[in-house]
Amino acid sequence: MAAQETKLFNAYESTLTATAGASDLTFTVNSVTAPTSVTLAVPFYLVINPDSSTNREVVEITSINTGTKTLTCSAIGKRYLAGSAAASGLSHASGSTVRMSPVQQHIEDLNDRVDTIINEAGTAVNTSLFLDEDDMSTDSATKGVTQQSVKAYVDAQVTAQDLDLISDSGTIDIDLDSESLTVSGGEGIDTSATGTTLTIAGEDASTSNKGVASFSSDNFAVSSGAVTIKDSGVDLTAEVTGTLPVGNGGTGATTLTDGGVLLGSGASAVTATAVLTNGQLLIGDGTGDPTVGSLTEGSNVTITPGAGSITIASTDTNTTYTAGTLLDLATTTFNVDLQEAAEAAIVDGDYVMFLDGGATGTAAKENIADIATLFAGTGLTASSSVIGVDTSQNITALTGGDLTIYEDANNADVSVKMGTSAAESLTIEVLNGTSDKTAEQINFTTATASTTANHGKMVFAVDEVTVATIDDDGIDLAASKNFSIDGSNLPTSDTTYTAASNGGIGLSGTAFSLDIDGMTDIGAAIVSGDLLPIDDGAGGANRKTTVDRLATLFAGDGLADSSAVIGLDLNELTAAAVNVANDSIAIIDADASNGTRKESIADLATAMAGTGLSASSGQLTASGSGLTYVTGGTVSDVTGIDVDSCFTSTYRNYVLYFDGVGEDSGAEQLRLQMNASSSHDTTANSDYAGTISYFVSSAGHGAQAAVDVAYFELIGNWIKDSHFSVVIDFLAPQATDQTQIYSKVATHYLDAEQGTQYLGGVKDETTAFDGFYLYCDDTQTMTGTWKLYGYANS
Repeated sequence: MAAQETKLFNAYESTLTATAGASDLTFTVNSVTAPTSVTLAVPFYLVINPDSSTNREVVEITSINTGTKTLTCSAIGKRYLAGSAAASGLSHASGSTVRMSPVQQHIEDLNDRVDTIINEAGTAVNTSLFLDEDDMSTDSATKGVTQQSVKAYVDAQVTAQDLDLISDSGTIDIDLDSESLTVSGGEGIDTSATGTTLTIAGEDASTSNKGVASFSSDNFAVSSGAVTIKDSGVDLTAEVTGTLPVGNGGTGATTLTDGGVLLGSGASAVTATAVLTNGQLLIGDGTGDPTVGSLTEGSNVTITPGAGSITIASTDTNTTYTAGTLLDLATTTFNVDLQEAAEAAIVDGDYVMFLDGGATGTAAKENIADIATLFAGTGLTASSSVIGVDTSQNITALTGGDLTIYEDANNADVSVKMGTSAAESLTIEVLNGTSDKTAEQINFTTATASTTANHGKMVFAVDEVTVATIDDDGIDLAASKNFSIDGSNLPTSDTTYTAASNGGIGLSGTAFSLDIDGMTDIGAAIVSGDLLPIDDGAGGANRKTTVDRLATLFAGDGLADSSAVIGLDLNELTAAAVNVANDSIAIIDADASNGTRKESIADLATAMAGTGLSASSGQLTASGSGLTYVTGGTVSDVTGIDVDSCFTSTYRNYVLYFDGVGEDSGAEQLRLQMNASSSHDTTANSDYAGTISYFVSSAGHGAQAAVDVAYFELIGNWIKDSHFSVVIDFLAPQATDQTQIYSKVATHYLDAEQGTQYLGGVKDETTAFDGFYLYCDDTQTMTGTWKLYGYANS
């Protein structure tokens, strides 16, 4: 066995939260934390079902997921370890105990690790951990060495070593076994040795001997061997006499003007200007010494000299302009912007702007009243900015178009009058309604104060030839003129008309009228294509129509016509929701000589309710012990069917049918959980037992022992990518004592095995269940149809 360190956590114990099959490598548990609040670390050993002599299994866990609380074996060889009840084939139900305790494998791991260091008798260390090399040539970082190797190596190294020394003018080597190193002093250097100490000291410097010298701290600073002149420099008063020339860093002058500006002069002595007054500056010319001068004020500029300052200010002679109302300013250009003007009505007294003199004229303003006077031409007059028709003026001519007079208003009644006065005139008037603008009536009216006959008459002439005259006596056509209708002249003398016998026209005096009674009977049935006279609208024109059109008019909702025949057509009716308690239907009543009657749906349901059925408010209900459909549906590629609120007090017992296929190739269990208040019941008290009948080539059967978990296992790992069907009886799911389950599952597995699982079980708790959850235990999905029926309570 390979040496490894396996972990051991005192008193760790948990339970499986999912079934572990015989070949599974993962186990999901309730907790991955030991009682000492320490999270488990791999590798370690666990015992599953430790108290079962027939199902106990020792496993080695090689990885752990603390988030999903999943423990994993890296290979099947990590299962069924020594101490297990069997070498294979063990499976463990959800809720099974998982315990950590010292096992044989811990001692074996420990012995394997010790055996790598010392022999089994404990008398010698494993020589594979050490190397016996006098020259240490392997240079291993993981092996130990023997005593003999250490001594031999050290002796060899000391004998072989010497001290190499390199100087400025030569090199030497000293054999550490037999030679000594001599250190000699030179000029300015002394050496001495006492005990184990070698001292090398510098000699004091002199005019004849190099050595160590000191510097005056008044003028020099020394740091890390570097000698510098102090920031304050050498005290020339104390150390230098006479005038220090420019060439030696001096000024070459004995005195300088106090407050003057120093001017260099090459190698000559530095000179100084006089003290500058307020506002004075040194101004150069590019060749010689700068000249003392002052700034001169220019146009719009003022200069104010001060002590150590010059103030230069500009005199602002420009005016800043901004764009006011109705103006826009773009950089330096103003533009008129009438969009900024507020809305207002133009009234008398207002002004407008205009260009006086044309497009290049001068801007000016003008009163609205003057513009109105300008616009008032012939026939118009202006007063207080209002233009009106001047009745005192005559319109002598219209050129270039028609005269059009409109007034867009209700009850406008526009008119044109011609004559000498209202009493002697012709009026043409268009009359409108009081609430609209419709031209309802056109009037031509003459007026005259004369009592002479036919004054005010109207004469109509074509091509200056009189055609007709309207006078006091009426309309008088000129000689040889005629009235005509549609090109036909009306007679100018009397014509005698008679009514034909049986023609449908009656004549009374000089009046003709329709006389239907006087017509000959058709003598046959009215058929498609026959004609009827009609009045096209009240007071309209007389027309003819076919009986087919009359049938089309009469055929309303629920009726249809074809070739003048009207028949019942229910497709014509408007769709509506049926109210079975209050709606009625049409029937042929055999008790009323097959007459058409109406009857309520509720009465029809009552009449139809035979044995095992009852009717109430138009609905039929099955009675007795038969099944009644409650709910159902189809599912596609789902992991389960989860239904709530389907078990009610209406029925005591229910039966569920499912027929479909598994969609996944993995063989998995089919399970059932009960629901209460939209939650899956997880109480582990579902006692069930079952038996399975199946055949492989010939026949066989098996029994399943009773277990106590939170679900009913309807069939083991049989649900694969093949057809299966389920029937489940729910007995008293709403009861608060016990709910019993009976199921039958038929399936086909691996193209060779077929089986039917029969199961009975009990939920032993006081919960009243209102739904169910039928599902597969892993990634398996199913597709099919399900239906739930209720048993009648009586």
